[in-house]
Amino acid sequence: MRSIYLILFLVISSFGFSQQARLEELNSLMKPRMRVIIDNDLGGDPDGLFQLAHHLMSPSVEIRGIIASHLYEQGFGGPGTSEYAKEQAMKVFNILGLEDSADVYLDKS
Repeated sequence: MRSIYLILFLVISSFGFSQQARLEELNSLMKPRMRVIIDNDLGGDPDGLFQLAHHLMSPSVEIRGIIASHLYEQGFGGPGTSEYAKEQAMKVFNILGLEDSADVYLDKS
């Protein structure tokens, strides 16, 4: 699981940190066109974390909320709980420096 975070960090950092000024300029020029609520098992396989990072960096998307869904118990090496999925989402927020950009809710099912 740590190697997944390392890969995610490297991909995001190569885009995010080296082109941060360009991203901010693009965000100022383009207003969000799509309002999105993300519902994903972010504690499962890494595709959900890549999807989250993509949406967070996209200037055409306004994220209204993120639902950290549960996965089956011990799914993909993690505990599979909503709490764990929220922790993983918050790690992506921290890596991108976007801690306060959207609310993350727990799936209560």
